[in-house]
Amino acid sequence: MVNEPINSDSVRRCAFGALNFTAGYCEPQATSVPHPIDAKIIQTLRERGGKWTTIELKSGESCRAFNIAWGYDFGDEWAHVTTNISPDQEGTSIDYFYTSDVLRLVDEESGSILFEANPQ
Repeated sequence: MVNEPINSDSVRRCAFGALNFTAGYCEPQATSVPHPIDAKIIQTLRERGGKWTTIELKSGESCRAFNIAWGYDFGDEWAHVTTNISPDQEGTSIDYFYTSDVLRLVDEESGSILFEANPQ
């Protein structure tokens, strides 16, 4: 990956590095790695795509998700998540939050807790 020509494959593999467009290669940089709890939240929501999940946030707010889109800004260890956008769900809000804000994920059909953050 280091000093390889830039192409679409190298851009994907260089997600936690930086592309040096002037020199034409990928340079590793010290960046954050996603938090393990972040990975669990994303995995749970991805696996539930097409099933309603209540997302309770540490702020006391909650939202519903049928599907998610997520990503990371450069260097973030927590993902930003957008709900119900692809495909959109008519009559349902589109919400945005960071995985670090998630308190609990609840299966709307059974009421079972799918994820719960450790108390802080």
